[in-house]
Amino acid sequence: TRNLNAHDCFLRGMAGWRIPVVVGASSPSVADVISRCREGLALGVDHAMIQAPKSVGADAVAVSRFYGEIARALPDVTIILQNAPAPRGSDLSAAAILKVLRDNPTIRYVKEETLPAGPSISALAGASAPNLLGVIGGGGARYIIDELHRGAVAAMPAVEFTDVHVQLFEAWEAGDQARARTLYERLLPLLVIQAFSRMRFTKHVLTRRGVLLNDVVRAKIPPFDARDIDEIDTLLTRISELLATAPLTRAAA
Repeated sequence: TRNLNAHDCFLRGMAGWRIPVVVGASSPSVADVISRCREGLALGVDHAMIQAPKSVGADAVAVSRFYGEIARALPDVTIILQNAPAPRGSDLSAAAILKVLRDNPTIRYVKEETLPAGPSISALAGASAPNLLGVIGGGGARYIIDELHRGAVAAMPAVEFTDVHVQLFEAWEAGDQARARTLYERLLPLLVIQAFSRMRFTKHVLTRRGVLLNDVVRAKIPPFDARDIDEIDTLLTRISELLATAPLTRAAA
């Protein structure tokens, strides 16, 4: 047996506890996607989120063929089709996605991240697609209230505010839209910063919250200067009672 790294141990532990886990398996080639899915299967994870590479294009027939090849190789994997905006993704239309869904019954969810995502979520959620179990929102949860109104069943934002997003979703599920909106509005100034600083912001906040030891990122994203950090700290302090783990004090950081 090969040595398990921390990522493998985490996936195996979550799957063993019957906590829903999704493997991110997107890659430029079908062979790589299949390989990543098989790694997940070996660890007990049978859901994979896959984004068609830009090289496939936005033609529904070509995209359908891409997912079909994966489904034939991995019939036991439940696929979440990730639709990201250009230039990062294929920016598929709702009509193209529905064509892909009809051709590939192992696709059970769509993560819709195009901008604006609302009309596409409405079209997908209201369409006749028997194998589609639900549409998942993205975009860092910056549009989550609109997405839920339009029929999204979940959201996959970054993880720096998972505890608050759980509170928001539970309030929505309980019919307390006012509470859900309040939580959304309180997070929004921070999510605006996350929109352009992406994983640097996410890791910075997780470091501030004591979850990570550093905020190093591989992507070429400009570092925060002192003014940026002061603003983030101020905004974190303003929502501190919502957080399961309080931010570190400025002096400790």
